[in-house]
Amino acid sequence: MRPRDHGVAHDDMKKCRACGETKSRMFDFHVDRKAKDGLMGVCKDCNKARGRAWREAKKQDRSANREAVRRYRAKNAPEIDRKNRERYRANLDENRARERERWRRRVAEGRVTPKDPRKVRARKALETAIRNGSVVRPDACPQDGCEGLSDTVEFHHTDYDRPLEGIWACTMCHRRLHHA
Repeated sequence: MRPRDHGVAHDDMKKCRACGETKSRMFDFHVDRKAKDGLMGVCKDCNKARGRAWREAKKQDRSANREAVRRYRAKNAPEIDRKNRERYRANLDENRARERERWRRRVAEGRVTPKDPRKVRARKALETAIRNGSVVRPDACPQDGCEGLSDTVEFHHTDYDRPLEGIWACTMCHRRLHHA
């Protein structure tokens, strides 16, 4: 029950449990539905101070814990890596099945669209060609009239069935190619 709902006057006063000051019930105490009078026993100012102190203590605890975890991981990195690899391998099929199911659910809900297998194949073929050196990514956008606003050079596939045929363009020019 809110104190305002059952006619508490503006001049009704209440003593704070924390600071001992007498303050206005209407303006200086938060609502607490479990309390008899419908108000917290601690005034808003003391409640804020208590919250600030709690957050600061938690922040120090977290930073100390973070540092301890960092030291532990640095000391035991090979063992941790080995255990993670074992756990990953032991649950590989289960993890893959879970990911497939999650993907199917997201597609069914309309949150994502299924990837076009031709696009995936074309991108992988291009990545492989770049890695083995048969295709070289240019440093700058080769498009005429490019202002050079973007640093990233991307490949625009004109035909996904021919994965190595296309146009190199910066992000902005690539966007223009799609919307032209």
